[in-house]
Amino acid sequence: SPGEIKEYSTICTTKPVKYSQKLIQVLQKVDTKKNKNENVLKWQSILSRGMCISLPDSKIEECFEANKSFLHLFDDGDEITPGPLTYHRFWFRDAAFLINALDKLGYGDAARQKLATYPDRQRIDGFFISQNGEWDSNGEAIWTLLEHYRLYLDKELIREVYPSIRKGIFWIERKRKKTRKKAGPEKGLLPAGLSAEHLGPSDYFYWDDFWSLAGIRDGIEASRILGKKNDQDVFEKIYSDFWKDVQRSLKMVENRIGKKILPASPYRRMDAGAIGSISALYPLRLLEPDDEWIVNTVDYLRQHSFFEDGFFQDMIHSGVNPYLTAQIAQCYIYRRSREAWPLIYYLLKIATATYTWPEAVHPLTGGGCMGDGHHGWAAAELLLLVRNLLFFEEDDRIVLTPILP
Repeated sequence: SPGEIKEYSTICTTKPVKYSQKLIQVLQKVDTKKNKNENVLKWQSILSRGMCISLPDSKIEECFEANKSFLHLFDDGDEITPGPLTYHRFWFRDAAFLINALDKLGYGDAARQKLATYPDRQRIDGFFISQNGEWDSNGEAIWTLLEHYRLYLDKELIREVYPSIRKGIFWIERKRKKTRKKAGPEKGLLPAGLSAEHLGPSDYFYWDDFWSLAGIRDGIEASRILGKKNDQDVFEKIYSDFWKDVQRSLKMVENRIGKKILPASPYRRMDAGAIGSISALYPLRLLEPDDEWIVNTVDYLRQHSFFEDGFFQDMIHSGVNPYLTAQIAQCYIYRRSREAWPLIYYLLKIATATYTWPEAVHPLTGGGCMGDGHHGWAAAELLLLVRNLLFFEEDDRIVLTPILP
């Protein structure tokens, strides 16, 4: 009747099946009401354990709560993947952000479950491999492990994975020996590789070097935690030599371009691929928020690589990239700049009705044009972005509400 509310339950198989009378009889015996109630209680329990927020802006709050749920849907137990279909496989790169989101939302047990598998994902030569040619993965693996430690002081995990951390650092050092005899700006950098595909064709990407430097820096911290003084001295020398090579390379870039700025690689002009180089600030904090290299690079990207208020990646992705937009917003947050707000509101504007994003959004249709329609890295970045709007760590301080609107 008019105004009456009635509830119906249906059962849908998640994979194609051949229906038979026997199967139908099995499905008819399922207690849908009990099943639903059990699932509601299960999800309420999961979500109540993690970080909860209450904000005057209901849209940001709803978006946060939805993506907090989605984060667990990407979680397969021993691994976490950045998508349900095309990207339903493991990458150290995406996992760095997804696991960090688990950690920072209070799901340290789920993060640890995945991190404990990292030694088994490492080759005997020390390479943490997602696929060959991605030289950023060693730094990402070590950084993610030490980020977990910084939040949970899980010394036992560091003790378990320390041999892998050690092998991973020596792999980085051996890998960059391949460019040591070069005379150009690539001298001492990691070799040309594929790295993150959104940076463009194979090149000497600073993204790889910054992640590797952060991994070595965090390996120094791991050796200090465990009292491995000899290793600590060796790692500090590796880190110092590597930084000198990177700084020498950047000086040559400065001379070529005419200002302190971070292209994707030492031979590239400034283009959208420079988005990878801002990792030196977010999330790695190798450079300070007001460092001229960072400020000039973020300013360039804002002026030359945006469609409306979203970062437009015109290589390979060819669309507005939500998680890369969020990363630029994070740089603004670290700088205490309210320039982040237009980017945040734009992310909410281009989200689907259920607060999801594809890997890249078509600027005209608003639909997806790259990767899975529900992208895990984007979900993780939104969660980390909202969290950092409220508070983030800086050295030995907590910074509260850095850019209140």
